[in-house]
Amino acid sequence: MTPPDFFFGLDLSDHAHFERMMTDVIASVLRHAGYDAKATSSIGDELRRALADGAKHGGRRCDVRFEAHDGKLSMSVAFDRGTEWRGSRALP
Repeated sequence: MTPPDFFFGLDLSDHAHFERMMTDVIASVLRHAGYDAKATSSIGDELRRALADGAKHGGRRCDVRFEAHDGKLSMSVAFDRGTEWRGSRALP
């Protein structure tokens, strides 16, 4: 059964200091959304790459969002330097 629609967002003041926490947050949100371990790992890898790419380009403040709506999970990672990643997946 798909969980009800939800929105979860974080505003990070410095991604580099929150890297381990974000691994746990990403896994928790994806499990809550109903993804299995394989999908959670794959989607988590994409999100961690987006976080690392933004930091590599000099971004410090970072906005991370997850929104489950109408059977789809939309995700975004946006840095203060303009680096942005967006992705979406059908909910299981």
